[in-house]
Amino acid sequence: MNRITKSLLIVSALTLITVPALAQNVKNEAKDNPIFLNFLTTHGNAYIAGSEVSLTDKVTGDLVTAGGNITINGAVDQDILAAGGNIFINAPAGGDVRIAGGTLVTSGNVNGDLVAAGGTISVSSNSIVRGDLLIGGGQVTIAGTVNGASTIRSGTANISGELKGKTDISADQIVISGTFDGDTALAGKSITLTSTAVLKGKIRYWLPEAEKAAFEASPQLKGSVTFDPTLEKSGKSGPSKNEMAGAFLALFLGFELYMLCAMAIIILLLVLASKTFVPDAARELSVNPWKCLLLGFLYFAAVPVASFLLILTVIGIPLAATIFVVYMISLFFAKAVAAVVIAEMVNLRRKVRWGTFMMLLMSIVAYILLKIVGAVPLIGWIISIAVMFLSYGAMLTIKWERWKKVR
Repeated sequence: MNRITKSLLIVSALTLITVPALAQNVKNEAKDNPIFLNFLTTHGNAYIAGSEVSLTDKVTGDLVTAGGNITINGAVDQDILAAGGNIFINAPAGGDVRIAGGTLVTSGNVNGDLVAAGGTISVSSNSIVRGDLLIGGGQVTIAGTVNGASTIRSGTANISGELKGKTDISADQIVISGTFDGDTALAGKSITLTSTAVLKGKIRYWLPEAEKAAFEASPQLKGSVTFDPTLEKSGKSGPSKNEMAGAFLALFLGFELYMLCAMAIIILLLVLASKTFVPDAARELSVNPWKCLLLGFLYFAAVPVASFLLILTVIGIPLAATIFVVYMISLFFAKAVAAVVIAEMVNLRRKVRWGTFMMLLMSIVAYILLKIVGAVPLIGWIISIAVMFLSYGAMLTIKWERWKKVR
């Protein structure tokens, strides 16, 4: 059993510490929408991706997740970075929350900043954001409390909560029924103040000429009121394309940086744990590239089919689930594994071998290059896939040869 376990770990680029987290830290409550991947680092950071992700257990570090539908019911002690179709955060976050998607709902407390970009964004009435709020979206509803500064760019903004810090809202339609304690800048085609609205501090605003007199006469305005024509552009257009693109770009770059750090950990583990295995795989790849390419193709093509066939038998379902999870993990970390093999191949051509640090650095460089090449449509995809096939084929060959020797 120990030999089999080691084989799976090497192929999937995981350590024994990370494998038990698959069952313990992510639970999918929709049986017909399986989680495709979960990876939990030894430092408590969770990295999750899948069509349906439902997190019920506590995460002691950061949470990075992407998927079609994401539901977070377990507390996260540090930051949350999430991208998906629909995201529901129902538990507290100890740090910042940065999310992007179609529908975004936050009902848990956020101890840091909340940054969100999406179609429909809601902060529920029982949610407290202790840091700043930065939102860009189509329809924005803020029913909770924000202790820091609030910046909102949207088509429609409905504010029924309490914004304690400085507030800056630009939207086509603004409806306010909550309390603004700090200085406020409002710009919109229409601004509606309900009977429960209270705006304190200095108030700067822009409205079309026909709306100005009625707004300034509103009894809900408790502070000084100033018409500011410099706000006209944002008020007419709502969130600008540059602002929305900037918000999505920031989230994307943050997600990529986070994933690079996660891959660096995997690469480091591979470099430290494979003193002879990866060098042997690199030599095999140099000698028999076509054989390695074929074996790599067969691995990535045949394992899903085998899992499906096992699912058809009641007895084989647990085994199929295990194989499928390991397969998806190996697929997710394929570029990291390939990067180490590529770096080792370069190293073999040198007379003086690299040390651990240099090997780690060159493997990370190889991983970044693979990511860049993989971003190029068609040709880049083909090259990236071929490199992964070659690397896994070489590693499977070496593992098979060693397994035969110890039988």
